[in-house]
Amino acid sequence: MDYPYTPGWEGSGTVEEVGPGLLAQYFKGKRVAFNKQMELGTFKFGGAMADYCVTDVRGCVPLNDDITFEQGATLFVNPLTALAMVDRLKELRCKTVIVTAAASQIGRMILNLCAQNNIRAICLVRREEQAQFLRDALKQKYVVNTGEKGYQKQLGMLCLKMRPECCLECVAGDTTGEMLNFMGFGSTLILYGLLSDKPAGGINTIGFLGKG
Repeated sequence: MDYPYTPGWEGSGTVEEVGPGLLAQYFKGKRVAFNKQMELGTFKFGGAMADYCVTDVRGCVPLNDDITFEQGATLFVNPLTALAMVDRLKELRCKTVIVTAAASQIGRMILNLCAQNNIRAICLVRREEQAQFLRDALKQKYVVNTGEKGYQKQLGMLCLKMRPECCLECVAGDTTGEMLNFMGFGSTLILYGLLSDKPAGGINTIGFLGKG
């Protein structure tokens, strides 16, 4: 990685200047959301977190007037990830899924998509205000606060009752192994994040293999 380094996978803004081509000319002066291309593990022309940046016209999407720049700046990574994972749940014929970090932005998107597809969610959060938000704002019935003492018993009872076939896990560390312990035979865990900044661990190998 070369320094100084500007991060940012996606963003939004107004197109000030364009290169040649009819498609590029179409975007001049328009409000857009955009994503950044990478070459050899680094962003081409720098990342999105800057006052001005360069991107490819193929990575731009026009924004309607009722969409703010703040909303447009998160148009690509989280929504497409949530859509892809819920499509995978449907392929697996999942009826109940465990969702870790369920109060995050992508967690909320996943929960809304699950509700639209009649997939029940067991939501894991770390703080009571997050749990209350999911119950009140997103009408989630099954919320477990892992910051509370004895949460494992509550989660275990829910899993015995609801028998989750899948888990969408983004914390990693020992949380990955812990979630596998609560899942049944032939279930599927999709690890898509590293919020703990630790590799997935805590996996009971015998139990993992025994459950298929």
